[in-house]
Amino acid sequence: MRFQDLATPTGGVLACRIFANPHIGLVPTLFFDIAIELSPFEFDGILEKTSVRLDFIRFEVRSLDELSGKRFVFPTNPEDGYIDGSIYLGHAHNPADATEIAFGPLGKASVETTLKIQFDFTYEGVSEALGKPSVLWRVPLRFDRAGIDKVFAEAHSRIWR
Repeated sequence: MRFQDLATPTGGVLACRIFANPHIGLVPTLFFDIAIELSPFEFDGILEKTSVRLDFIRFEVRSLDELSGKRFVFPTNPEDGYIDGSIYLGHAHNPADATEIAFGPLGKASVETTLKIQFDFTYEGVSEALGKPSVLWRVPLRFDRAGIDKVFAEAHSRIWR
């Protein structure tokens, strides 16, 4: 059983937000989040409806348009700058290290994205059979241009003055 044969991305969502945590010294920072929807698949006799979550992504851009045609490389957890990623499968949040994200040209409300992700299904003991597979997925990501532009406007006034 191979994860790549089970899980097929069907699309996803790109969003961004400003987040701060004074308890750990994190000043207001612009972060992106990606949710990758997967088609339902059977795992251990159960029909799974799950997604891959990639949170707290720093693209270091000052507008949505700057993502167009760009490729970003990230370290793996726990190195500084890693993406907080996971997939809920087998009653556990399994780590997902996104190490590369590349964007095609931005459309009005979506962008074709290529993501390189390594999963670890052994971390919580979910499945030795699935192991630690890597995938290279092309996924169309939807986004709310007006909502993202509003967050960028706030970032320009609060963070990047």
